[in-house]
Amino acid sequence: SAVRERRRVSIPYHVHALQFPTLQVRETSGQVEASPVNTARVDDVYQLHQLLAQGGYSTVYLARERGRQCNEAVAVKLMRKDKCGPDMALTELHVLAMAIDCRFIVEIRDCFQTSTHHGLVLTFASGGTLHTRVNRIGHCCELMARFYAAEIAEGLFFLHDLAVIHRDLNMDNILLTDSGHLQLCDFGLSHVGTVGDDVLCQPWDCPAAPQLPAPELLSGDWYSKTVDWWSYGVMLYRMLCGSYPFAQRGSQERCTPDVMSVLVYKLEPFPTFISPQAKTFLQELLIRDGKRRLGHGASERIDICKVSFFSTINWQHVRDQTLPPPSTTSIIIRKPGLSVFTRSFTA
Repeated sequence: SAVRERRRVSIPYHVHALQFPTLQVRETSGQVEASPVNTARVDDVYQLHQLLAQGGYSTVYLARERGRQCNEAVAVKLMRKDKCGPDMALTELHVLAMAIDCRFIVEIRDCFQTSTHHGLVLTFASGGTLHTRVNRIGHCCELMARFYAAEIAEGLFFLHDLAVIHRDLNMDNILLTDSGHLQLCDFGLSHVGTVGDDVLCQPWDCPAAPQLPAPELLSGDWYSKTVDWWSYGVMLYRMLCGSYPFAQRGSQERCTPDVMSVLVYKLEPFPTFISPQAKTFLQELLIRDGKRRLGHGASERIDICKVSFFSTINWQHVRDQTLPPPSTTSIIIRKPGLSVFTRSFTA
C-alpha cells in the first residue's frame, strides 16, 4: 500500500480532533525576508526562519521547533483569518489528518492558531515544488514525467478513496522530498464528501481560484473527482511539452474567470517528440465531458494504471517508493540557478 512507516513523533490529539489550539504570538521589530505577515516568531514554540512561499492568503516559512534536541526543520504555514476564514483551514487540517499515513501527501506535525492566523506545521520537503523543477529544466523527458505522473496518481487514488477531491491540483501544490519523491499539499480548496458522490458547485464558490480548473468546475454543473484528472492532464502536458495545452490570450498561466472566458478548449498541436502513448493518455485526460474523461467511475485506479503510457511501471514499487527517482542526467537543463521554491503560489 501507499502507507508510510509510523513516525517516531506522535501526532497531537488536537490534530485528529480537528482543533486549532491558541498560541500567543510575539511581534518582532524585524520581518522575515519582507514578508507581508508580521509574525516572525511564535513565542516559545517555533522559530520562523526563511520565507519559502507566499500567496494571497497564506505564507510558508522554514522553521524549527524550540527546545527539541534534534533541531529538525519543519514548514510552518500561516493562513490569514481575514482572507480564508475557518472553513478553508479546517478543510486542510481535516484532509491532512485523514492522510497522515500516506507517503504521497505532505505530513502534518501539529497545528495552532493565533488571533490573526491559523497555523499548520508540516514536514519540510527540501526539494521545493514541482513547478520550480519543471521550469528549471524546460520540460521533462518521458522517463521523468512518467515517474512523477505515477506518484501523483497514487496520491490522487488515496485522496479519492477518502472521498476527497483536491480541486486545486497544480505543480505549485506538489512538493519534492530530499529523496526525490513527490507529496501533494495545499488542501484548502478541497471538497470532502462521501464515496462516489458528485458535487454541485457554483462557479468560483471559494475565496481563491484554482489554477487549472476543469470546465465543469467553472460552469456550476455537477462534477466529481474527474476534475482532478483534468488538472493532472494539464500538468502532465506541461511537463512533457513545455507549454500549457490550450490557447489563451497573453502569457498568464493562472486560469482566472477572465482568462477562462477567452480560453478555447481545443488542444494545441502536440510537439513531434511526444510519443503516441503519451499523446493518447493526454487526450483521454483532457476530454471536456467529465463523465467521458479517463478516471471517471469506481474503476479509476484500474483505468489509469493500465494505460500504455504506464506499461513499464511496477505500481507496487511506486506505492512502496522503491522505484528510484530519475537521475538528473535524464533531464534537459535549460534554466539553471532558480530557487527550489516558488515565492508566489496559490494557497
